Amino acid sequence: MNKHSFLATLLVCITLLLSACGSSIAPESTNSSPAAAVDASPSPEAGTEEASDAEPATHIVKTSVGDVEIPLFPKRIIVDWNIGHLLALGLTPIGVPHSLLDYGLFLRESLPDTVEDIGAHQEMNLEKIMSLNPDLIVTWSEDNYDKLSKIAPTLVFNTDNYQSAEEEMTALGDMLGLQEAAAKWNKSFEVRLEAARQKIAEAVPPGSTFTILEYNWDKTVLVVGATGNRGGKTVYELLGLTPPPKVQSDIIDKQEWAMNVSWEVLDQYVGDYMIDLRASDATQERENSIWANLPAVKNNQVYEFNIRKYFNADPLSYIQQAEEIAESLATQRHVMD
Repeated sequence: MNKHSFLATLLVCITLLLSACGSSIAPESTNSSPAAAVDASPSPEAGTEEASDAEPATHIVKTSVGDVEIPLFPKRIIVDWNIGHLLALGLTPIGVPHSLLDYGLFLRESLPDTVEDIGAHQEMNLEKIMSLNPDLIVTWSEDNYDKLSKIAPTLVFNTDNYQSAEEEMTALGDMLGLQEAAAKWNKSFEVRLEAARQKIAEAVPPGSTFTILEYNWDKTVLVVGATGNRGGKTVYELLGLTPPPKVQSDIIDKQEWAMNVSWEVLDQYVGDYMIDLRASDATQERENSIWANLPAVKNNQVYEFNIRKYFNADPLSYIQQAEEIAESLATQRHVMD
């Protein structure tokens, strides 16, 4: 029995000793196992990512309201006017004013259905903008800067400061760090524009004059000059088409965007070709005798276009307007789609 007791005691001691050793090893094994050590050690790829993450996430942009810090590569952009500029750079905003899309069908075609409505461009819904959690807001108005910049970093971009669509794209590309995208767009823009000019040159006799008219006015007709909206810049500047002398002297030379003309003197402003801007849901009133005697009408050289495609003034809208006009003239498609 003494022998058995001794063996039993010895077995208990050995068990306790092993248990104590196991307890002292377990914590070290949990925190410093070979697998854990491998996971914690950065691979060359991980080191590259860390170096990339360490780069500044923002940069300073000089604007008309001073130096502004905005994010590089923003993902959630709100824009109150320059929708087409962002789309041309490959950026899709998450929120835009519905008022611009009502008269910007070319832009609407390029936007996903998920884009949110932030109200009208004259009076935006600030609560809605805040709920979208933007990381950048692009506004055309210095007056909007203070209230918008309280929601997110805000970039003021006013196209009045630039002389051409290409300059606008270059400037915005510089501000957003997308110089390469802007240069690529400008090159494509000029190629497409030259193709549209060539198509028109082959369809229209040299020296032909063009008038842009809108009829949604009471007892008068709106004759459009070289304005950015309503296709004026597209027709007279980008496509290089010639206005009638009275349009040139009374509107364009005076830097007026348009002029209301009475029916009685309308014939003085109408050229060989007429670009007829219409709203598909509007009733057009015309003095039939005057209308019927206009040379463009007599010669079947009136081309209708949906005004809801021609209100916006941005590079994306410009090129689509130019291509639609060129295609209509080349194929003699007189009635708007």
